[in-house]
Amino acid sequence: CIRDSPERRIPPGPVVVSPADGKLHNLSRYLKRCRIPGALRPGTPILVINQRLACVLGVAVSEDFKPRPQDETLLTVSAIWTPFV
Repeated sequence: CIRDSPERRIPPGPVVVSPADGKLHNLSRYLKRCRIPGALRPGTPILVINQRLACVLGVAVSEDFKPRPQDETLLTVSAIWTPFV
């Protein structure tokens, strides 16, 4: 899940709940660990639903927004990403 941090242990601002460990991570650091070059991070496409970060396109989907077997409808997102370099 990707969301704004209500906890003080994580710096304020956008955070991601990593699909790997289920813990909150600072979004900027998470993108760095995913090996997205620093020059490309500001232009990395993100999907926000109801003021909550749902997905970093091509990198991670929020645990809260992952499809489950009981879901009747799914949202498909396509993007053509042109980095700002």
